[in-house]
This record gives sequence, structure tokens and C-alpha cells, in this order.
Amino acid sequence: MSKAIQMLFDEHDIIRGAIDAAKHAKSYLGKNDKGYEQTIRDLLNFFRHYADDFHHQKEEQILFPEM
Repeated sequence: MSKAIQMLFDEHDIIRGAIDAAKHAKSYLGKNDKGYEQTIRDLLNFFRHYADDFHHQKEEQILFPEM
């Protein structure tokens, strides 16, 4: 497997970790509303910038056209 493809797989693992964190974020509700709000802000920021701007752009602009 090429290093570029492995890098995309590794990025998928990072994104899956953030998805797991989002699934567990509801556990903050009622216990620490500020913690919940900050967690949601952090997750939204991650998905907007890392997943969409960084990772998906590589797939759309480089990987998919090569396929």
C-alpha cells in the first residue's frame, strides 16, 4: 500500500475517533453543560476543518480523479 493511501486510512481512524467522541458527548448533558457545549464546539470545529477542509479535499481533488 502506498504511503499516501495509508495516510488517508490513518486519517479515517482519526475521524472515526471523533465520531465515537460525538456519540459519547451526550453523557455530559445535565452533568456539566459547559463541558458539553465546549465538546460540541470542538467536535464541530474538527469536522469542519479536519474532516471536510483537510481530509475530504485530498480525496476529492487527488484520490478520486486518479481512480
